[in-house]
Amino acid sequence: MKGQRMVPDNLVTSPDTSRHDERLNPVAKQADSVITPLADLPRAEGGFGTVLIDPPWRYTQGLSTSAKTRGSAEKVYAVMDDDEIVALPIASLLAPNAQVWLWATNAHLHRAFHCLDAWGLEYKTMATWVKNRMGLGYWLRGQSEHLLLGIKGWPREKMTGPHGATGLSWSTLIEVDEVPLFDDPVRQHSQKPAGAYHMIEAVGMPPRLELFARQRRDGWIAWGNEV
Repeated sequence: MKGQRMVPDNLVTSPDTSRHDERLNPVAKQADSVITPLADLPRAEGGFGTVLIDPPWRYTQGLSTSAKTRGSAEKVYAVMDDDEIVALPIASLLAPNAQVWLWATNAHLHRAFHCLDAWGLEYKTMATWVKNRMGLGYWLRGQSEHLLLGIKGWPREKMTGPHGATGLSWSTLIEVDEVPLFDDPVRQHSQKPAGAYHMIEAVGMPPRLELFARQRRDGWIAWGNEV
């Protein structure tokens, strides 16, 4: 459904026997089922040189003696638990030399680093998207998201010397669609800026795969329910 970000159809749910058996609902506030990835993720001969992942992270915070959901993600699309995201077979998708870019909010940074480790990747750097509006937050209100770079091998085919891409200069601050920061247009929930794609395309080699994509983009294979 347009405007709703869902876990792809080829992720199926297994019943939680302690409750009731139900499939994930894209507007459910919480998902009671375990998501099991199937073997039909996109494949490329020789593996993907670049993979971009925007996981449907679950938001929970302990408040007093109970855990309550914070934020609006689970009201918009189905989410995945940390162990389900870690279990995604990312390593099997990669070329011998590959870049993996992983989106994470401030609340999920620790888990994102754990994912990179579990997928056998070496963390290299992080780019930050500063938003023009504050969101929610249990400790501090969020106004940024982060894009972590983990690598396999030595994927610097498009880069020369120690200081970035050939003929370009990319910083750790993500460009916001070539407009001033505070003129950044309002986006759909979880929609990312085009500047992030421009940066990744400049430094990463094809073939390129985006997991949990919201839309199709030239030069990429997109995987997700909204495409």
